[in-house]
Amino acid sequence: MVLKFPRLQTDSDEFLHLDALRIVAAMAIVVFHWGGSHALWLTERLHLNLAPLAAFVDLFFVISGVVICRVYSSMSTASDYVIFLRKRFARLAPMHYLTLGAYVAIGLAAPALGLS
Repeated sequence: MVLKFPRLQTDSDEFLHLDALRIVAAMAIVVFHWGGSHALWLTERLHLNLAPLAAFVDLFFVISGVVICRVYSSMSTASDYVIFLRKRFARLAPMHYLTLGAYVAIGLAAPALGLS
C-alpha cells in the first residue's frame, strides 16, 4: 500500500512573513547546535559567541504555535483534522526517517571500522 500525501504548498499568503522568520530561526538553531558541539575549535579560533542564538529556539516554537493555532481554529470537521495530520506527517516524517537511517548506518559502520 502506497501512501499518497498532498503536495506541500502554502495554504494562504497570510503567514509568509512568519514563515520567513521561522526559516531564519531554524537556520540559527542549526548554527547554534552545530557550532556549539562539532565546531568548537572554529568558534574558539574566530572568537564567536553563539550563546545568543539559543533564543531562536523559543522564537521558532512561538511562531510555530501561532501558525498551528490559526490552522486549528479553521478546522471544523474530522476530515479537516485528518487532512491536517496527513500534511503534518508528510512534512515531518522524511527528516525523521533520514535521521534514523543515518544513525543506524553509523551504528552499523562503527564496529566494522573498529570505532566505539
